[in-house]
Amino acid sequence: MGRTKVLQNTFNSGILSPTAEGRVDIEKYYNSVRDALNVNAHPHGGLFKRKGLEYIDTTAGDGRLIRFAFNISQAYMLVFTNNNIAVYYNDTKIQDVTTTYTLAQVKVLGYAQSADTMIIIEEDHIPASLIRNSTTGVWSISNLTLTNIPTYNYGSGAEAVISATRGYPKVCTFFESRLWFAGLKSRPQTILGSVTNNFYNFDLGTSLADEGIYDTLDTDQINPIVNIFPGRNLQVFTEGGEFTNTSSPITPEDSTWKRSTNYGSKAGIRPELLDGATLFIDRSGRNLREFIYAFEEDNYTAQSASTLAYDIINAPVDITLIRGTDEDISNLVMLVNADGTMAVFNTLRIEQVAGWTRYNTDGLFKSVENLYDDTYFLVSRDNGYFLEKSVTDTYLDSHVTYTAGGPAITGLSHLEGQEVQIVADGSVMLPQTVTSGSVTTERSFTTAEVGLLYNTSIETLPLAPNLGGGSSVNAIKRIIKTTLRVIDTKGAEVNGKEVSFKKFGVGILDSPVASFSGIKEIRHLGFGKLENFTITSNRPVPFKILSVESEVTTK
Repeated sequence: MGRTKVLQNTFNSGILSPTAEGRVDIEKYYNSVRDALNVNAHPHGGLFKRKGLEYIDTTAGDGRLIRFAFNISQAYMLVFTNNNIAVYYNDTKIQDVTTTYTLAQVKVLGYAQSADTMIIIEEDHIPASLIRNSTTGVWSISNLTLTNIPTYNYGSGAEAVISATRGYPKVCTFFESRLWFAGLKSRPQTILGSVTNNFYNFDLGTSLADEGIYDTLDTDQINPIVNIFPGRNLQVFTEGGEFTNTSSPITPEDSTWKRSTNYGSKAGIRPELLDGATLFIDRSGRNLREFIYAFEEDNYTAQSASTLAYDIINAPVDITLIRGTDEDISNLVMLVNADGTMAVFNTLRIEQVAGWTRYNTDGLFKSVENLYDDTYFLVSRDNGYFLEKSVTDTYLDSHVTYTAGGPAITGLSHLEGQEVQIVADGSVMLPQTVTSGSVTTERSFTTAEVGLLYNTSIETLPLAPNLGGGSSVNAIKRIIKTTLRVIDTKGAEVNGKEVSFKKFGVGILDSPVASFSGIKEIRHLGFGKLENFTITSNRPVPFKILSVESEVTTK
């Protein structure tokens, strides 16, 4: 019988799919976990509990979040729902704008923003502009007046390719001082570029350098365009492949489209740009790919960023990117899955951090959008659809902060009938059920947070100690004890056994549990072959794991 210690001091490769658990021969196995729920992988190696979600407002229903940012100080969250746009500034709704977009159309809208104007397009609607009047603060939407629209002979003579008869574009963008339309309903492989600095004029003229552009992808099969994106070059994503325009600048005579890769893209999911790579969901709906220029191949490539964790990506319906801030140095790519969960890609290319974790909540995530330092979520819960925002140092979802003192807490109508957790003056109280929009705690307090609990779980991979004769992952073994290295943590359980963070002494029992940084040891029982363990945090308190070390005996 051999005895050894197994140290895992980094988890930033994130979740490893079950089909890859036999790969004890790769380094990623020893930096990964079987599951990582409601945590983020920190670039330094740890797994930290995600932020809680603050309740902002109840929305008109299901929909989609879209950011509108004139600059950092003038940034708005738009909530698109059936026939309506709700405009939020500093977490307060300032206006509703009536539209004619159904919920199904809202989910696939194309849009592009320039200064105070957002172009909104949908294949059955005239392209429109949503305008913020910077003087009055009033928002309005109106149809665009497009001029000199190119024509095509559909068999009965030349007709405009954008019209009520032939339909409208699906996607758009701004690039090199032109407005670009692509994926026309009647010409799905066609791309239109406006006259330079004249966004609504598509006059082809005599093909002078600043005149309009009318291109159609030349492919061996019909590949409808599903996205157009302003990256290193102008990029077009179709159902069957990815294309780039290699001209610089793009002019009518020099405009050339080159097929770079053949993975195809999922419609309705806009690409995101990170560290020089355009991130997109491929046609399968199971892979996040990085479309990036490779100098050694003099072409773009599209490697998968999710090969070893593909099973947590399930037909995404929305995406957003959170770039590292002074508060959280990770870059996070958040994908809202069709089943209401989220797949979260923790990445920092320079540090070779590339790991997936997953989120869930007491409800279903429907949409997500980042607005500089804030990330907003549209969530379906028992009592409706809510706009919520992630907030540092909170660990409850759909929560409100009550500062009027207690024990009575009111203003909880959005959580009516729900069992809620309460953190009062830093102490976790007994759960209560909201009745008539209120709850009452067992003692008085000054400030309290009230919301829905979400559980955090980290399940390790089967331990694979090396005793000199190769991996013993399949051997009978016993985990004698596990040592947790934590930072700023107030609660954890290992295999359901609570780890004590409460100290004793004069005055301590009357105070909230203090955050702990250091080492905690847990003893285990039992033998088995594919032995592992699960670390959980089922209370609304901070939870940050830096490393785990297990003492193991192996037969």
